[in-house]
Amino acid sequence: MNNKTVKITHSLGAKTLLFAIFPIVIILFGIIVYSAVRMFTEVRAEAESMLQNLAKQVATEIERSNSKAVQAAHLMALAQESGGLFANRPDSMELARRVLKESPEFTGAYYGYEPNADRNDADYLLSDEADRISGALDKNGRFIPYWYRGKKDNTQILLEPLVDMETSLYYQGVKDLFLRAGKPTPMVTEPYVYEGKMIVEQTYPIVIGGKFLGIAGVDRSLGDITSFTEQIKKRESVDILLISRSGRFISTTIPKQDELITKEVKNTIYAQVFDAFLKDFKKPSFELATDPADGDKYYFASAPIPTGTWMVILRKLEADITAPIRQNMIYNIAIAAFGLIAVILLSTWTTRSITRRVQRAVSAADTVASGNLSATVSLDDASSDEIGLLMRSLKKMSESLKYKMRILDSISTGDYSIEVAPQTEQDTLGHSLAKMVVSLRQVVGHAEKIAQGDYSQNLTPRSSSDQLSISLNSMTCALSQARDTLEQRVQERTDELTEYTRQLESRSAELQRLTEESQTLAAEESSLTEISTRLQGKLTVSDVAERALASIAGFLEVPVGALYSLEDDGKLHRRASQALPPEAESLESFAIGTGSVGQVARSRRMAVARPKDAALAVTFGFGKMPARQVVTCPLVASDTLTGVIELCLFDELSKQQSRWLNKATEITATAMRFAQETRERELAEERTRLILESSGEGLFGLNAKGRATFVNPAACKILGYPSQDLIGQSVHALIHHSHADGSPYPPEECPMRAAFTKGVVTTIDNEVLWHKDGRTIPVEYTATPIVKEGTIVGAVISFRDIAERKAAEEAMKAAKEIAEAASQSKADFLANMSHEIRTPMNAIIGMAHLALRTELNPKQKDYLEKVQSSGKHLLGIINDILDFSKIEAGKLNVETVDFDLDKVLDNLANLIGDKASAAGLELIFDVDPGLPRNLQGDPLRLGQVLINYANNAVKFTEKGEIFVKARKVEETETDLLARFEVQDTGIGMTPEQMGKIFQSFQQADTSTTRKYGGTGLGLTISKQLAGLMGGDVGVESEHGVGSTFWFTARLGKGAHKKRGFLPAPDLRNRRVLVVDDNAQARLIMSEMLSSMTFRVDEVASGEEALSAVSKADAEDDGYEIAFIDWHMPPGIDGIETARRMTAMRLKTQTHPVMITAYGREEVFREAEGAGIEISLVKPVNPSILFDAAIRALGGEAVSETPRKVSKPGETTAVDLEPIKGARLLVVEDNILNQQVAEELLTAVGFVVDVAENGKIALERVQETAYDAVLMDMQMPEMDGETATREIRKIERFAELPILAMTAGAMETDRQRCFDAGMNDHVAKPIEPDLLFKTLLRWIPSKDRTAGSTSSGSVKESIAVSPGEGFADPLEGIGELDVRAGLQRVMNKRDLYQKLLRQFATGPESLTVETVRAHLAEGKREAAERAAHTLKGVAATLGAGAVHKRAVLLEAAIKEGNAEDEIEAHLETVQAALLRLIPAILKALPPEAATEVSEPAEVDWDQARDLVIQLEALLAEHNAGAIDFFEQSASILRAALGQAAASVEDPLTSWDFLLALEALRAAKADCKQLQ
Repeated sequence: MNNKTVKITHSLGAKTLLFAIFPIVIILFGIIVYSAVRMFTEVRAEAESMLQNLAKQVATEIERSNSKAVQAAHLMALAQESGGLFANRPDSMELARRVLKESPEFTGAYYGYEPNADRNDADYLLSDEADRISGALDKNGRFIPYWYRGKKDNTQILLEPLVDMETSLYYQGVKDLFLRAGKPTPMVTEPYVYEGKMIVEQTYPIVIGGKFLGIAGVDRSLGDITSFTEQIKKRESVDILLISRSGRFISTTIPKQDELITKEVKNTIYAQVFDAFLKDFKKPSFELATDPADGDKYYFASAPIPTGTWMVILRKLEADITAPIRQNMIYNIAIAAFGLIAVILLSTWTTRSITRRVQRAVSAADTVASGNLSATVSLDDASSDEIGLLMRSLKKMSESLKYKMRILDSISTGDYSIEVAPQTEQDTLGHSLAKMVVSLRQVVGHAEKIAQGDYSQNLTPRSSSDQLSISLNSMTCALSQARDTLEQRVQERTDELTEYTRQLESRSAELQRLTEESQTLAAEESSLTEISTRLQGKLTVSDVAERALASIAGFLEVPVGALYSLEDDGKLHRRASQALPPEAESLESFAIGTGSVGQVARSRRMAVARPKDAALAVTFGFGKMPARQVVTCPLVASDTLTGVIELCLFDELSKQQSRWLNKATEITATAMRFAQETRERELAEERTRLILESSGEGLFGLNAKGRATFVNPAACKILGYPSQDLIGQSVHALIHHSHADGSPYPPEECPMRAAFTKGVVTTIDNEVLWHKDGRTIPVEYTATPIVKEGTIVGAVISFRDIAERKAAEEAMKAAKEIAEAASQSKADFLANMSHEIRTPMNAIIGMAHLALRTELNPKQKDYLEKVQSSGKHLLGIINDILDFSKIEAGKLNVETVDFDLDKVLDNLANLIGDKASAAGLELIFDVDPGLPRNLQGDPLRLGQVLINYANNAVKFTEKGEIFVKARKVEETETDLLARFEVQDTGIGMTPEQMGKIFQSFQQADTSTTRKYGGTGLGLTISKQLAGLMGGDVGVESEHGVGSTFWFTARLGKGAHKKRGFLPAPDLRNRRVLVVDDNAQARLIMSEMLSSMTFRVDEVASGEEALSAVSKADAEDDGYEIAFIDWHMPPGIDGIETARRMTAMRLKTQTHPVMITAYGREEVFREAEGAGIEISLVKPVNPSILFDAAIRALGGEAVSETPRKVSKPGETTAVDLEPIKGARLLVVEDNILNQQVAEELLTAVGFVVDVAENGKIALERVQETAYDAVLMDMQMPEMDGETATREIRKIERFAELPILAMTAGAMETDRQRCFDAGMNDHVAKPIEPDLLFKTLLRWIPSKDRTAGSTSSGSVKESIAVSPGEGFADPLEGIGELDVRAGLQRVMNKRDLYQKLLRQFATGPESLTVETVRAHLAEGKREAAERAAHTLKGVAATLGAGAVHKRAVLLEAAIKEGNAEDEIEAHLETVQAALLRLIPAILKALPPEAATEVSEPAEVDWDQARDLVIQLEALLAEHNAGAIDFFEQSASILRAALGQAAASVEDPLTSWDFLLALEALRAAKADCKQLQ
């Protein structure tokens, strides 16, 4: 029996030991690791905290040192600003010395004044005081004392002037910082090395009255900081580094790293380590990193130093911090090792007793496993445990295997006759052996049959697993198939060999053919090369033709042939022939397309003809022979036809010959083209020579060296040289060597040289050439380079004598200067006169405007209206004179913009309508429906001519009508010619008067001037304007009957705009009635309505209208709209007609629309009382009429804005609400004009300051934030132009709107304003509406209660028009007038919704309960105040029902009514609130989250302005105070402090009175707000 030793790693004992020890080891290891990790984490946290605290301490100490230096500089500056030392130079110098003396840590102290800051420096330099302090002054007397310590004696203090004032950071840097920040700001400069020390400068600006006047500063060495850091290093064992704001090292305690000082961190080995620290100087940082200097790991911590924006970084070695952790780890590991050894010993003793018995069983099993079944195995074991049972089972197994082994030995010897008897039914091995013996017997029998060649039988497998039988069957089948396949393959190989033999023979024949073709091609290429060689050289066309024909005929063995060349006459001429028959000799040329030659030339394709027998015979000496084929080929080179070749052959061409012929003809064509081009060049050169000789201009050619190669006779004549003296000479040296003044002309600067050296084409007209006799010849010459095959080979110079032209130009220039001087004198005179007249005119018209807005009796009002009317009339005359002056000077231009013709006519109606109605005239517009409304042109000038014509018509017409007509005369795809007429029924003119009416300063007669007034310039200007618009003017008149003034204008077609109406009603075939006593007005309106598809009837009076309406209704075809004129004498007027019509009981309701020429408010009120909902003011254009019809029929029209009618007492037609409250500065020297401007602007809601001249204005804009400046031009001390330029130099005023408001109205005046930097121009006298529109254009629209445009950044509210984008559920609340509410909060939808939400959820919703509580407590005044608040809030929000009930409630409480009466009012209020509040909450959108802003730093100037504005809003009980407070909350809360809540709480409760009292109390307690 073989004994086998088990490896210790596989032994049962080892496994037992492993399972006993492994959990213990894991637990011990986990405890050790957990302890180590926790200790490392705690130590790192402690290290981080310790290092960061230490870094903060170091930073604090350095910050204290820096702050002390900054404070010293600040105190020095304060001594100048408020201590009275400014301009006291000796005392200032002494203060700086004393600061340095008493502060040993400082190395210098100094002052630096701006030049001439306190006085004139140059004058001061001559004073006695300057001698005493000369060391503190520079050479110009500027005060710049610098005290510093001596190099050897630190106690010695020396004085010298500062240096590099304008370039140094310590001066220019702090100055720039003040100008950017707008306030004094200290500066700590970048440290630098000086005499081996790190020096840093602390400076502070000297600012007095908001103006920078100089600096105060101290220098400090960083030695004290270095000493301090060295002490910290010794005490704490840390290294300290100090880094400046530019990222440079300025101090370090790291050994051997002094070279780091002044170096940028990014350029040192610490760039990567400190990258994270330097990203944010204001943020402390901490990290563990490897120091690149020694490779050790360190903990780094940083802390910021605010003053100077420095950073301190501490470094501590990681090993110093983690040493205690490593010691503790060693102790823990030792304890764990001792415990582990004890466990191993105990486990070993336990397992040894088990493994001995197991080893015996293993030994017996190994003996059986080795196949030694004959050996005796000792497996006796008397024990009854599991191992004993195992031993006995192994013994039984050994005996059974020995029996089976004897059976297998017999089988192995080939004895299959043995009989196997299984020991038991469960003896599977015995059964298997018996079956195996039977199977082996069958296999042996089958193998014997295969060996005999019998493949017909197969074995029957005993089972699907009988692989031996299955394999034998497969082998039998495979052997049978292999025999059949072998026989088939033998036959196939025999067939293949036969086929290979046949193919080999075929390819040998093909190879022989290719060899022959190759030889043929070689012969062809050789012949083509020969042809190409023969055709080279300088040959004529005939030479080429003869050589080519001979070569081609020779190769192809052609008996007859001819070659034709295409000549300049467009025909093909024979240039070579061979053996032509006599009858063909005369055919020497062919036209393109004639004969076979001409046909081939046209088609450019080869033609092959095969004549019939004897049809074409070739004559030989022995007779004739018929041709078999005629080939005609075109000669084409680079797509250009050069000729045709025709050949007659006895044998047809083969493919190879045809291919060769194509190549030969290409070579021939190329040679022909070259010969033709050569001939053409020769002819061209000959023509050029003739042209040059006959040219009147001087011409000469230059080669690449600048020498003349040819000169024409004209050049020789001009220069006085014969051609032989010029040819071959340097042209520049001979005739171009000097300028006109005799100064040398360097050749390298000559434009002629640039032509043949650089290829530049140049034309010069200000130089001279020198004549042979030495005089100069002024010439104009052109130098053109000559380029051949991409190379510049020379130049051609053409020139002409311009002496006569120069003389003429000088004469014209002199005449022009005289004319311009005269024109300028005239313009200056007009400008000065305009300014002098406009200045008092502004006062006259402005004062009249202001006075008319006061309470006046009728006589005073009449006087002032006449004064204002006369002033405006005079202003019109001045404007006409200026326009005429512009026209004469050619400076009046028209622009081309898109415009709406209806708006131009509407503006005409606004301006002329009132005048016409006041004169008892009817103004009627008649506009061609086919004339487009959207046009391109100058609407201003177009309207100017119409207004001029219309004004004249009103002026010269006492009764009747004025017609304004517009017609389309002609039309193209892009533009049209329009004709405009103004027809009146006035005094008319005679033919003589019409002949001079359009002349300057001319009228019909002098009496007209006296009776009607005028300058006679209006029509002249109109004529010029019409001409500028591409048209003409004219007049048709009959004396005593009337006149028709017309003009035409060429106008472009604008983009088509869709009308914005909602066409709910269908207008087609609707029946309408026009009622007007004026036949022309009826006709025009009827035509307009008919073009809109209405059925229109007309009547002339109210009575006829009533009758027509009644009749139509009876016929069941009633009128749906009646357009009724208001004034129809002598019968009933339009209002009475409409009233009676409305009272009629009609089947079809007739909607009256009133049309009146009198736009008075009382007329409209009377019309509304009569039930007329729509009223129109004459003249009515088609667009307005169309919209009125849509509205009358129940539709909605939004395409037009109705013409505004001025109402009594209305100040202006311009809506100034978006910029109301803006602060304006008026710069004006005239006291009257100051008063006009101030009162005019203040009256409409502006805050106005006045400055008397530009100098004062410059100071004011820097002291106060203005939204715009109105600047006069001519003022004493500093004019408007200079003031504007000075303001624009200040960066923060780059966008400040500055508007010229001046009496200078000339175009030159306007341009001067714009050149100075002004934004716009308003001419005096001031037209209020024009001024207001200009202010609207330039002042940003925002909430003015939040401050001006320059001082704050208050968020703008978004203004919307009433109803714009607001068609939401709020509109559906019946008791809420949304439009009225929006108007009261300046159309700010967000604010309106916020106020509604506060109303619905705030104390106002509990007013009833509040009033009842106050009344119960006897507080009647408080109850009245609550009712008053509700009344005001409801009125503001448009809650009409609540407002009315609150009014009654307040009155009842105030009058002391009985409690039951007050209770009744309370119930009505409560009912109204219960209806309104739920509807509001339901309709409002969800409330957005409110952003919380951080407290802002207090700007007391801004805070003071905001408090003043808030106080004004509260005093007016303006609801905008709530929005204002919210938008300015951060500043107001910071300024008011704790008092802000006492203002804000009553404000949000709409208690404006209480909020006002709290604001005034807070203002009184705060000095900064007073």
